[in-house]
Amino acid sequence: MQNLREELLTAQRDLTKQLSLSKQREQEHEKQVNRLKRQCEQQENDRSNGESWRSMEQRTNTLEKCQSELLVLVKKQMKLIEILKEQRSHARAAALLGITEKTFVKEVIA
Repeated sequence: MQNLREELLTAQRDLTKQLSLSKQREQEHEKQVNRLKRQCEQQENDRSNGESWRSMEQRTNTLEKCQSELLVLVKKQMKLIEILKEQRSHARAAALLGITEKTFVKEVIA
């Protein structure tokens, strides 16, 4: 029972670390997206600078790629949260079953 709890705590710590790393990556990507958006807006305002349409299109594709990566990260975070919730409920159920089993054995012996 104690081993199961230790495994659960270890899994929770690992998931928490992964979640914080994912959040950091998400923030970095958001900063990059915002920076690229500002660049695109600036270039749109300064069309007279001779920037080609193709480079703007490439930057737009980069932004879209960053957005899709962010969505994937958010989905992974949600899955990790669901796994953590399941593990917590399984640990609670295992603890209850352990107590139930002990009382049953006591009743059978008595």
